[in-house]
Amino acid sequence: MNITRKEFINNVLQLYFGSYPDWREPGPDFDHVDFLKKMLPYAGGNSYRNQPTEELTAKMIRMCQDDGYRGWYGIESSGREEIRKGKELLMKYLK
Repeated sequence: MNITRKEFINNVLQLYFGSYPDWREPGPDFDHVDFLKKMLPYAGGNSYRNQPTEELTAKMIRMCQDDGYRGWYGIESSGREEIRKGKELLMKYLK
């Protein structure tokens, strides 16, 4: 049986089941912006990671807001300074 991601997620009738999109780029051929767009309708949280540019970070936050996402953002970054930077960017663009 071959079902789509949407069919799978919609068929699991559990309140606490969903996705937790990770904003990292696991490889050079992975389009993390497209992945976020596909998974946002099912997101119970977002695993925020600093992007290569502030512009890309702002774009991804806007994507979440435009999709109606109003949940949690977990910050994953390498080191305290990057975590502070991530928090500042989230606060700046989540207004």
